[in-house]
Amino acid sequence: YQPAIILALVLILLLVSFIASGYPSFIMGRLKTVEILKGKISVKKPGIFRNALIVIQFVIAIVLICTTIIIYQQFSYLRSAPLGYNTSALISVPIKKDEKGKEIVSRMRTMLASNPSVVSVSGSTVNFGVGQDGNTSRMGHGFGYKDKSISTDFLQADYDILKTLDIPLKAGRDFSTEFVADTFNTVIVTESMAKQFPEKDVVGISFYADSSQPRWIIVGVIPDFHLYSMHQESAPLTIAMNNSPAISYVLIRVNTQNPAATMDLIKSTYAIAAPGVEFKGSFVEENIERWYKNESRLSQMFSIASLVAIILSCMGLFGMASIITRQRVKEIGVRKVLGATVSGITALVTREFIWPVAIALIIATPLAWWALSKWLQDFIYRINIEWWVFVLAGGLSILIAILTVSYQAIKAAVANPVTSLRTE
Repeated sequence: YQPAIILALVLILLLVSFIASGYPSFIMGRLKTVEILKGKISVKKPGIFRNALIVIQFVIAIVLICTTIIIYQQFSYLRSAPLGYNTSALISVPIKKDEKGKEIVSRMRTMLASNPSVVSVSGSTVNFGVGQDGNTSRMGHGFGYKDKSISTDFLQADYDILKTLDIPLKAGRDFSTEFVADTFNTVIVTESMAKQFPEKDVVGISFYADSSQPRWIIVGVIPDFHLYSMHQESAPLTIAMNNSPAISYVLIRVNTQNPAATMDLIKSTYAIAAPGVEFKGSFVEENIERWYKNESRLSQMFSIASLVAIILSCMGLFGMASIITRQRVKEIGVRKVLGATVSGITALVTREFIWPVAIALIIATPLAWWALSKWLQDFIYRINIEWWVFVLAGGLSILIAILTVSYQAIKAAVANPVTSLRTE
C-alpha cells in the first residue's frame, strides 16, 4: 500500500491497456464502413505487429508461470526445511508479565506434570517463529577467550529446554532440576559454537563471557539448529540457564491426537498461572508459517497474475484465430474438396499461431531465469532452478495456444465446403 507501488501499478495498467487496445484500434480504423455493414471483416496481411503482440503476451505469461512455480518451490522449501528441532506438537505461549516468567513456567510445569498429553514444559527469552503477539527478537554476545574472539547468538532458557525442543545431545546433558549447579551460569552450546574454542572437548570448561558476570560452565553440546528463519544463516548459539526471574515464553511439548482440546487445556492452565492476562498461545508450526508470509503472498499474487495473463492471451488468440479462419474460409473449402482431412486443416491453421508462442518461449526462458536467479540471491538457503520448470511453462503455453486456436480451426474444417465456396 505504499504510494510509489500504487502509482507504479496504475502506470503499468495504463501502459498494458494502451498496448492491448492499440492493435484492435488500428485494425478497426482501417475497416471500410460498407464492408462492416456487409459483415465482411478482413485483415489482408498477417502483420508483424500482430505476431509481435502474441509473442509479448506469451512472454509475459511464460515468465509469470515460471515465477509462480519457483516462488512456490522456494516458499515450500523454507516452510518445510528441517530446522534442527521438532516443530510439531510444540506450543509457545507469550508471557505478558515476563518479569514473573520463571515463576509462571514453574507453576505450569507443576500443574501439567500429571497430564499424559504433556511431555515437558520449559521457557525461553526468545520465541520460536513469530507468535500471535507479533514479536520476535535476537540476542548476540561476543567475548575473548585465550586470545581468540568468540561470537554467539544468545538464548536464556529454563529446565528441560532440550527435551521440550526434542534436540539430541552430542555430549553432556540438558538443564535439569536434579543438578544444583544449574542454578548458576551453566550453558549448552551448539557444535559451531564449540568449534570456536581451542579445546576438543568443551564440556566442563568455564570462561568469562562478561567481566561483570560469573563464569559460564558448558554442560552440554548439541547439533546446530535454526533458532531463526531460513532467511538468516544459522549462527553459533549459546543457551544459558536463566537465573533471573524474567522469561518471555512458555514452551510446551505435547503428545495428543486432539490439538484443539490440548490447546484449551494449556489455555485454562495459563489462566490459573497468570490470572487476568490474555492468552496468545499458538503452535510453533503456525509461528514458522508467519516467518514466510511475504513469500506466501508473493506466491498467491503471481498465481493470480499468471491466471489473468493466460486468460488474456487466450482471448487474444481466440479473436485472432476467429478473424484468420474467416479470411481463409474459401481456401479451407477448396482444400476439403481436394481431399484434405479435418486434422490436416486444423494443423494448418494452428501452425500459424504456434510459431509466435515458440518464439515467446525462447525469449522468456533466459529472461525468467535471470530475474528469478536475482530474486533467489536474497535467500541464504535457496532452491536450484531446474530446467523442467521452463519446459513445463513452455509446454503449458503451447498446449493452451493449441486448445484455444483448435476450436476455431476445427469449426472451419468441419464446415460444408459447398456452402463456403458458394457464399465466398
